[in-house]
Amino acid sequence: MEHNQRDANKQASREPSSGGPSGAPGCERTPEDPNRDSPDSGNPQPTGREPQYSAGYTMIPPNASKRDQLLRDAQKEEEDCKRWKEANRVHAVHTTPETLGGSATLSEARERQQTDLRYSKQQKMLKKKDLDMKKRLEEEEVYQKMKDIQREKRYKVRRELDSFYLDRVNQAFLDNLEGQPGGSVKETKEGFGHPPWNPPGQQLTPAQLNQHPDQSSSDCWTHDADPDYDWALEKLMTSFPDYNRAFLEDILDQCSNDCEQAFTLLNIS
Repeated sequence: MEHNQRDANKQASREPSSGGPSGAPGCERTPEDPNRDSPDSGNPQPTGREPQYSAGYTMIPPNASKRDQLLRDAQKEEEDCKRWKEANRVHAVHTTPETLGGSATLSEARERQQTDLRYSKQQKMLKKKDLDMKKRLEEEEVYQKMKDIQREKRYKVRRELDSFYLDRVNQAFLDNLEGQPGGSVKETKEGFGHPPWNPPGQQLTPAQLNQHPDQSSSDCWTHDADPDYDWALEKLMTSFPDYNRAFLEDILDQCSNDCEQAFTLLNIS
């Protein structure tokens, strides 16, 4: 009996410590409901595909029929793949064995290698020479095309000038025949003299049109006596061999014996 009384006192002394005198919620322990998962409780057991809740997670059971169908399809595809691999397996390739390096022997190969090494420098020089020759020929071809273009331009300008001079002479001849019958011969002779050069589109001055032959001859005599004029004329004739001497003299006269200006005018034309 004393033993039972001691056990009761111990249990009484243990109960206040477990509950806590202060009654703080952190020290309290929620009692578990033993009938929570029992069949007789308010939560019935899940049936079919109803979600199941466990430890904060929700689990939805899969559709059994659909799952089985997917498994059967996957198994069938795997079997078809295996059968295709077996049917299309690469068979062993049987080739006739050959000696590596061709039909030449080792001594012949080494001799050929030494020969190529010995003449490699000469081959490089010949190749470079051929490339330089091709490049030079291409440059000469381009330069020749440019020269041909410039020559055609000069010929075109020359033809235009000749046509202009002939038209002017014919017009002067016709005007003389219509206006002055007595002086037609004299004017015609004067008109057939080589006129001073004039670029196309530029009008001649009355002094140039009415220049007397004696005056032109005196100018020529003055030019012959001038060494600078002769030097400039020779320089123009050397630089432009396609033009005649009279044409270059007219150019030099219009440029006031300025060789640089004559050069510029001829290059532009």
